[in-house]
This record gives sequence, C-alpha cells and structure tokens, in this order.
Amino acid sequence: MTEEHGKALRERLEAPKFNKMLKQWVGRGELDYEVYLQTRRLLALQFTAEERVTHDELLFQIAHQTQELWLKLVSEELAAAIDLLDADDLWGALRCSSGRRGSASASCTRWR
Repeated sequence: MTEEHGKALRERLEAPKFNKMLKQWVGRGELDYEVYLQTRRLLALQFTAEERVTHDELLFQIAHQTQELWLKLVSEELAAAIDLLDADDLWGALRCSSGRRGSASASCTRWR
C-alpha cells in the first residue's frame, strides 16, 4: 500500500456517512450522541496522521487521554464521598465509595 492509499483511506474513514437505519448523516457532529459527547472536539484532540512522529503515537495519546479521564472520574467520586463525610453521612460515603471502587479498579486494570 502506498502513502496515497493510506491517505485516501483516512479521508474516507473521517468523512461523514449516511446511516440507512437512522436515516441521517453520522459523523457531522449533529446527532444527539455526537453533540452531547462533543465527538468532533474530542477526536480533534489527537494529532493528525501528518502531525504524528511515529506509528504508535496515536495509541499513546488515546491511552493517556483515557487514563486522564478515568482519573478525573475517580477524583470526582472521591470528592463526592468526602462531601458526604463532611455532612456526617458515613453510610452514604461508604455506599458511594464502595460503588465507585469499580471505576478505580477498572481504570487500573486497563493499564496492567
């Protein structure tokens, strides 16, 4: 495969597509899902193929950006548990932290 083939494939993958089941275009950032998650903005955070220095750079960026998001979630959940402790709601804090351990362990497991 030549460099031109790779470029053509990237352009095709990045282009919006008409979804026959939804009967609308997907990938333009107009669907509720895309708007809510800000997918166009999110996907723009990674370097383009032309900007990357090595093949593995995209994997590196996505893995570390994902880790940062998991850490943000864990931080928010810990802050919520601390708020409950500050309000003298020990049982609420325990319920909160025990239900949230899954998030922390899921994020740690991904990096093993």
